[in-house]
Amino acid sequence: MKVFKYNSKLVGVTFEGRQAVISTLKGNEKLRTRREPENEYDKNAVAVDVLTGKEWLPIGYIAKDKNQEIAKSMDAGEEINIVLSNITGGDGKSYGINIELSYNQAPEVKEEQEVVKVAPSRDTMKNVLEYLLEVVKKPAKNTDPIIFNSVLLGKNIEVKENNGHISLDGYLSGSRFPAQFYEEFDKDKAVDLVLDKHYADVSKEERESVKKQIFEMWDINGTASTSFGTGIHAAMENYDKNYELGDKIKSVKTFKTKPPVVGDNKALNRNPFIKNIVQDFHKQFGGDYIRFNEQFVWDREFKLCGSIDRVKVVDLKKRIIRIQDFKTDADIHEKKYQLTSSPFYKLTQGKEATMGKELLDLHWLQLSFYAFILARAGWTVEGLDVYWLNGETLKWEEFSHDVIDINEAIIGD
Repeated sequence: MKVFKYNSKLVGVTFEGRQAVISTLKGNEKLRTRREPENEYDKNAVAVDVLTGKEWLPIGYIAKDKNQEIAKSMDAGEEINIVLSNITGGDGKSYGINIELSYNQAPEVKEEQEVVKVAPSRDTMKNVLEYLLEVVKKPAKNTDPIIFNSVLLGKNIEVKENNGHISLDGYLSGSRFPAQFYEEFDKDKAVDLVLDKHYADVSKEERESVKKQIFEMWDINGTASTSFGTGIHAAMENYDKNYELGDKIKSVKTFKTKPPVVGDNKALNRNPFIKNIVQDFHKQFGGDYIRFNEQFVWDREFKLCGSIDRVKVVDLKKRIIRIQDFKTDADIHEKKYQLTSSPFYKLTQGKEATMGKELLDLHWLQLSFYAFILARAGWTVEGLDVYWLNGETLKWEEFSHDVIDINEAIIGD
């Protein structure tokens, strides 16, 4: 009996949640083939599933030009051997799956073979959703150290990366530095105030049930806000880094009877909402200057680290820069009062106060933290810029500030 071998990409990997499943794979998972004789698009359809924990989930199909003989062999009861050879894509591109497959040629049969009916799509999608929810609850952690090189510092350091976030054990981060000078938000206290106002006369059991609902509601809103901010940051970074390449490869259609039609810069996000946000920023604040995005910086002596959204180079030869940050806060002017024990509290007091009492001022401390690190590395930080996406106007607003001296907070007297 003749043995066939087949090496190729799976097709249909971008539909019905398959990209989400593929994004969680490590590359060593088990695969299986599954016939879909009732597939409305192709009676020879051969689906490919991956084993994730205890569930088999769909990730694609054998290409239509190759599946006829494979389908015959499967319908004849022949064993199909399939393995995952590698995963392609990622980093903003669609994931792809390459497979290696071998099977025996189907023997000639006179009677039609019985085939297993495909499971309902609704049940399949339910399994996919349950799997992804488990992945979200228990995100994979990469504890293997990697070497990170900083363009701004001209140094290397061994870091840990977890779900795209770089960290250093035992280091104070740029986000935690200013947070220590403000009162921490007490969720329990806030919920109790809401319950006292709106559910004062309910039983203890009902009060606890409503409290749980409020927490869940806040968590979902928090996830939505974080995801929105992450998406905007990614789109801004991509255009900043790749606008020249994106301009070079943009599509141009030439016509004999009318002017050429030029497509969008390929570094722009295709989502029209996000695209407009990126274009608005560069219309107002863009230009032909050097910038660095998502720069991870650190200071070994004082155990400080963090990622800077954007560094604008004012004069590369003289090593003069501005530290910039994108913010998508609901209200950047929200009142935010420092603790009286904060070393910066005095800067918010009196007629000649150099700091305000808003969320924006917390950001100035964060950016000054990065300025401290870079100043020790030989850079002159000319100033700080925060770009806030106003949710009501969907336009960027610019705020600038001098670097705040944080030596006392870091070094002490």
